[in-house]
Amino acid sequence: MTGFTPQGQATVVVDTSNGDIEISGSYSEMTSVVVNAHLHGLTDPNNPTASPIFPLNFDSATAGNFNGMSTLSPENLAGLLAGRTYINVHTSNNGPGEIRGNLIPEPSTVALLILGTLSCTAWAHRRRKRAARKG
Repeated sequence: MTGFTPQGQATVVVDTSNGDIEISGSYSEMTSVVVNAHLHGLTDPNNPTASPIFPLNFDSATAGNFNGMSTLSPENLAGLLAGRTYINVHTSNNGPGEIRGNLIPEPSTVALLILGTLSCTAWAHRRRKRAARKG
């Protein structure tokens, strides 16, 4: 497929004292309608993909929003703080995920960790496969 440049952004706020997490974001220019969205984890260097931690609400469209709230287990909270989680947005054309954004704690929020709140951002990266050219 040509002419598509899937992209997205997300804001994640985590209360590090109890694991409460809130995710909101948007996506656009998907190759087909979104059919699922999740927070995934925990990844490791030998296995960069992981199972869903919890599902996100989403608009079933080629452009729209997603959001969700949950409470992370202590293990998943530690994994998020270590950069081992990601948001994955799945489409009908790309079931394994069309865009993926790794959650990276922002350096400016280190002081906020003392207060029990962490902010992360994720930028979604294209994961679509390029169609083979004929001819």
